[in-house]
Amino acid sequence: MNLLKVNLFKKKAITLFKLIIYFLFIFVSPLLLIFIYLISPLVIIKVIPLLTNRFGHLSLNPEIYLLEKKFEQNQSKKIFEIFFSSNYGICNYTLLKMWKKKFYILPNPIIQPLYDLIILIHGEDSKYTVPFFNNKIRDINFYLDRSKPSIELSQTQSQKCEKILYENNININENKFICLFVRDDAYLDSFNTSRHKKNWRYLSHHNVEIDKFILTAKKLAERKIYVFRMGAKVEKKFNVDNQLVIDYANSNFRSELMDIYLASKCIFYISTGTGANGMAMLFRKPMVDLNANLHHLYTNFKDAVLLSKKYFHKKEKRFLKLKEILNLDIEKFSIRQNLENEGIEMIDYTSNEICDAVIEILERLSGKWIDNKEIVELQTKFKCHNWKKLVERYSKLSSQHYHGKIRANYSSQFLLDNKDWLN
Repeated sequence: MNLLKVNLFKKKAITLFKLIIYFLFIFVSPLLLIFIYLISPLVIIKVIPLLTNRFGHLSLNPEIYLLEKKFEQNQSKKIFEIFFSSNYGICNYTLLKMWKKKFYILPNPIIQPLYDLIILIHGEDSKYTVPFFNNKIRDINFYLDRSKPSIELSQTQSQKCEKILYENNININENKFICLFVRDDAYLDSFNTSRHKKNWRYLSHHNVEIDKFILTAKKLAERKIYVFRMGAKVEKKFNVDNQLVIDYANSNFRSELMDIYLASKCIFYISTGTGANGMAMLFRKPMVDLNANLHHLYTNFKDAVLLSKKYFHKKEKRFLKLKEILNLDIEKFSIRQNLENEGIEMIDYTSNEICDAVIEILERLSGKWIDNKEIVELQTKFKCHNWKKLVERYSKLSSQHYHGKIRANYSSQFLLDNKDWLN
C-alpha cells in the first residue's frame, strides 16, 4: 500500500512538473518565434508534432517524411526540424530512441506552446511546420521500393530477441513466421484517462474478432509457419491449440524491442487496418491488407493482397459494388455514424475469405501462385476503376491522394466468387 502511495505521488509530481514547464514556455515561446523569424533568411526552423503515442504514426510518419525530402524537396535554404512528443505519452521508447538518431526530438511541454503559437498566427499550412505531418502514412510514389529502411536494429538487439525467443521454445531459424495485427478497441481505449477522454466508436467498424483468424493460423501452422498475434493491449486472448501459434500480445516476453524485431523479420504480415502494422511497413514487408474501409486499402504495394469488408445497403438489401463504394465520399464514409445514417452496414469478411487471401500471398511470395487468364482479367478490372479520384482534403492548400498506380492484387478467390462486384 505504501508503494502504491509512493508511485501515485511520483506520478502526480511528474504531471505537476510538466504543467509548470508548459506554462513557463507559454511565456518563452513568443521570444522563440521571434528568433525563428530573425534566422529564417538563413535557416528555416520547422516545429513538428510527432504522434509518439501511436505506434503506426511513430513508425511511418518520420519514414515517409525522410523519403519525401530525399526524392522531392529541392530547398535553396537549409531546414532544421524540431520535433516534439505527444501529450498522450510514448508508445515505444525503443523506437523513439532510434528516431532520435535521425531527428531532434524534444518533450511536449517545451515545444507545444511554440507550435500552438505558430498555428495560431500562420495556420496549419505554415512554412514553420510540416503541414499535416501526421497524415504521412501512404507511399503512392513508391519511394519505399527505391530505398532501404531509415532505421534498423543493432546486431546486439537482434541477438537479444533471438535468445529470448529460443528460451521460450520458439526457433525462428528453423521455422519462418508471420505477424498478425488485428484491430480492437483496447489500445485506443487505453488513452482515456481522467484528463483525456474520447469516444472511439466512430472507428469501431474497423474492428475484427480475433477468432476469425483461427482457421488461417491453423493453415499456416500446417505449413510449419509461426503466427505471432501482435499487440500491446488487446481485448481477447488468441486461443489456438498449436505451439506454432503464439499469442504474443499476452505473452510474458512481449517488449517494445521485441515488437520492432518481429515486425522487421517476418516473411509477411496480416493487418486489419490498425496502425500497429506501421513498423512492418517501414521494413518493406509484404502484406495482406484487410482494411475495413476499401478507400484506405494500400493499393501501392506490389507484394500485397487486399480484402475489405463488404458494404451492405439495408434499404436496398444488397451489397454495394466496387464502383458504388469508390463513389462514396472518402472522408464522410470513413466514420461509422455516417455509414449508419446512410443505411450502410459493414459486413465482416469470413474466416474462409481471410484464409484464401493469406494463402494467396504465401504462394505468390514462394512462386507457386499462377494467375490464369480469368484471374488476370478480374484483377485488371479491379485496378482499372477510378481510384485516383479519392482525395482527402486537410485545408484549402493541403490534400492527399490515396492511390496512384494500383499494384496490389485483390483476393483472387473473392473476385472469382463475386464477379458481379466489379461490374
